Amino acid sequence: MTEVRIGVTYPGDLGDPAERSGTPHGIVSGLRQLGVEVTAVPVSTSPLVEKAVAVTTGAAPDTKTRGTSIAARMRARGSRGLQSTTTAWLRSRVGTHRANHVDVDAWVQLGGGYRLQVDEPIAVYDDMTVLQARQYSYGNWADLPEALVRRRARLQGDVYRSAAACCTESSWAAAAISDGFFVPEERISVVGTGTDWRPETAGRDWSTPRLLFVGLDWERKNGARVLDAFRRLRHDYPEATLDIVGRHPPVEEPGVRGHGVLPRNSVEGRRALEQLFAQATCFVMPSLFEPAGIVFTEALAAGLPSVGGAIGGSRDLIGDAGVVVNPTDSRAIETAVREMLEPARAAEVGARASRRARLFTWAAVSARLLHSLGIQAPNGYEVTPLPNTSGREIGQ
Repeated sequence: MTEVRIGVTYPGDLGDPAERSGTPHGIVSGLRQLGVEVTAVPVSTSPLVEKAVAVTTGAAPDTKTRGTSIAARMRARGSRGLQSTTTAWLRSRVGTHRANHVDVDAWVQLGGGYRLQVDEPIAVYDDMTVLQARQYSYGNWADLPEALVRRRARLQGDVYRSAAACCTESSWAAAAISDGFFVPEERISVVGTGTDWRPETAGRDWSTPRLLFVGLDWERKNGARVLDAFRRLRHDYPEATLDIVGRHPPVEEPGVRGHGVLPRNSVEGRRALEQLFAQATCFVMPSLFEPAGIVFTEALAAGLPSVGGAIGGSRDLIGDAGVVVNPTDSRAIETAVREMLEPARAAEVGARASRRARLFTWAAVSARLLHSLGIQAPNGYEVTPLPNTSGREIGQ
């Protein structure tokens, strides 16, 4: 077996399965499953130093934080400071210094918010651009000064254009890189996102509709509209239930069970999630905006049909194993969910989900990353391109 050495960089803990929904840990794990010798290189300095830099360089508090406590204003300032050009410069310097002391064949850089200066080829892996985050008010990006956003977008463009390959979780992000940063399409690859979770789903009872919603951000994940659609549907399906996981408001109404946050990095939280996915008959999360949504790959792995939002990259993951709808159209959400409440239809689409799941393991994603660099997986793993759902010939 030919030896392949890959360095993976990220501004955080690459070993934490809960970090960034498990993506850094998943990439490292997937590469190792392919027989790759992986060196994990964090580009952040110590948490204390980075926090101090973020607080110092963060944008001044806006009207949302005026009148709040000093601690709250400092947290807001520090959170914005993580997007500052000073933090990006610091990560670039730390990452480059550490990377130049590692002997590898190529690099996988997670995120385009810092720049590595190395001799080996780099594949940058990202879920969206700064400009997309700004447009859809993701995180703090809508509150940051316009000049800062432009500087960060210029940095991201430089990172993309200097990389050997730009790899994205969706065709939505790939199109933005091509159109917004003038990266040649032949250097852009849609590699998807993944999960290695395989819940036990044998013997699922499709006869009783059981909906599942999992999302930390109640507003962005569109929880209120899901709840509203369920209320109307329950008139026709009185036996239907809805399980809600995440930071949801108190819910006390017939058929609805709120579970709060179930940590994926704890045995108890993971076990509870596995049980919910195993019992559900449809996963529903029509986010107002979703870069991709690893949870949809978990729904695939559980053999569940999904209802997602049409804004972002979710359609690339859901494919023919569900439907995407206009997330602001409550009736469209209700109609899509109603279709999946019919047991025969739900079972049919669920079978498609099970077949589609093999496209979104971390080994499959990592094999596509290697392929973008012109590297064959050491164990001979066969690369399977993702079906094109965008209508454009980008990243195929």
